[in-house]
Amino acid sequence: MAGSVSRYAFINAKLRARISKMLEPEFISTLIRSPSLNEAIQQLQGTPFAALVDIYTKTGDLKLAELELLKKEISLYRDIKNHVADDVQQVVTAMLLRFEVENLKNTLRLWFESALRQGPIIDTSVYLLRQNILNDIKIDSILSAKTPEDLIDSLKGTPYAPIISLQIPWMLENKSVFRMEIALDHYFYDELWNAIEKLPPRDLDIAHRIFSVEIDVQNINRLIRFKNSYDFSFEELSRYLITKGSKIKGPLLSKAFSQKDAGEMLSILLEGSLSGLKTMLGQMSDNQAGQLTLIEKVLSEYLMQQVRQILAGYPFTIGIVMAYFILKRNEIQTLITILNAKYYGLSEERIRSRL
Repeated sequence: MAGSVSRYAFINAKLRARISKMLEPEFISTLIRSPSLNEAIQQLQGTPFAALVDIYTKTGDLKLAELELLKKEISLYRDIKNHVADDVQQVVTAMLLRFEVENLKNTLRLWFESALRQGPIIDTSVYLLRQNILNDIKIDSILSAKTPEDLIDSLKGTPYAPIISLQIPWMLENKSVFRMEIALDHYFYDELWNAIEKLPPRDLDIAHRIFSVEIDVQNINRLIRFKNSYDFSFEELSRYLITKGSKIKGPLLSKAFSQKDAGEMLSILLEGSLSGLKTMLGQMSDNQAGQLTLIEKVLSEYLMQQVRQILAGYPFTIGIVMAYFILKRNEIQTLITILNAKYYGLSEERIRSRL
């Protein structure tokens, strides 16, 4: 007990103070009611997101403001990493891989568009993150690679070269980087789970609970989206699911896969510990896009339930770190959603339906 207090006393106080300063629901409502994007962004003066005001005022480019949000989120992870024990540092480091993997996936999509489809990418490549996160990834060298061999060479010295190399034949045959992206996701979750396994028992249990939820959320999304988008057999689709850490096992996945309707699939997947969320399915739309939006809300609420339990429980665990990261990610995503909705001139009602 004393050990856990000494491990987490400082970071618990630090993060709870930060959580208390997150954007309040009333402020979110003010942003939603803002008549225009410019007025919404001006509301951010005096908040932790004030840097966005300066960037947007100078450039008028919302995507550059989003890139700044990404940089700030990464800096939060690095800051917290300096205030936790070595084993928790390893977990935070593994969590930073998420940003590196996502940025690499975005880069690979643009490389594919440029090198293999001969499409223009100059306008979109400026929004890629150029700073190194964990590994020395040379984004512009990747984008300028003329052949798959050049691509692998540009990744030399990183853990991604062998991962990408294995997927080149399928990519060339199928004209898609789909399997590359899946392989990178698997690498991230494998690294994350390996870091979690080194935690002491109490922390291990909490990290398992949180990341099992996240992994199952990913798998549910993939099962529903891939079934509706690709002509996969269940056996093939299973290869694209994340197995390490998942609590939704094969028989339940197979039963859900056999259903035609997304609502029926989700109803099956929300059995057991997730059954309390089934009441939300009463609002299920007949429209597929509406179904997927509601499904994402249900899964997000499931994750937030876990966060609330952690914040109400024993404070001196890795749970406070996990809860903070999830809340911060949700805050940033909410802000991005609102600002983009303002850019496209969506109504208040439509904005709220997307949150």
